[in-house]
Amino acid sequence: MVNVSWCPYISEYPQDLWKELALIEPKPLKEFNSYTKTNELRRCPAHLHTFTNTYEIQSPIDFTIQWEHGKGVGMDMHEVLASNIISLRENDYGPTDYQLLTLNFKYIFASDSPCYIEVTPAYQTRNNVFRAVTGRYDISTWLRPVDVTIEFWEKSGQYTFTRGEPLMYVKFYPLDPYEKINLKQIEFTKEIGDDVLRCVTLRDHWPGQPLKNLYQLYKQRRKWKP
Repeated sequence: MVNVSWCPYISEYPQDLWKELALIEPKPLKEFNSYTKTNELRRCPAHLHTFTNTYEIQSPIDFTIQWEHGKGVGMDMHEVLASNIISLRENDYGPTDYQLLTLNFKYIFASDSPCYIEVTPAYQTRNNVFRAVTGRYDISTWLRPVDVTIEFWEKSGQYTFTRGEPLMYVKFYPLDPYEKINLKQIEFTKEIGDDVLRCVTLRDHWPGQPLKNLYQLYKQRRKWKP
């Protein structure tokens, strides 16, 4: 069994402390439990294996947003509070792209042995409004926050997120694809935060580098280990 540690990422003190209370523990994805006994998918090992080591990331609060492509995003709360919850990505998409938005519900995942994490849309939930942006990296050799970055399907609209609503999935890939993971919560510490900043600022100052090069630098000089 592979141990995977997780905690909320507190990037700004004290503005982010509420997330230690609000962020919901990743929920194991077992959607097939809702199938009827006669559903053939309950007996398909290839289908069921897709749920192995997969967890659901859920919205921690209720909030409503309005958006219009190229003209910004509004929220049903004070501007200062809103800036702590969403990050506008105005410079990260073009006029013909889907509008990007990051929800600042950030998690740290780390492993003491080789293990990849993959972010995917919440494909077991019907959603005609947004989809999560995908990503993949080795959580044993790179420490960075996992956030919820989404693309809106429509150019404009309004949507209410509710606490417990699926936002995206994270799937863990140990070296042995059939090995289970043990997900455990740890406390966010200054040592974790410092290592996250080392990784993120290196990536920002040295853009375009393959992840394998960044992995090697971090492995040589990391301060914190799970």
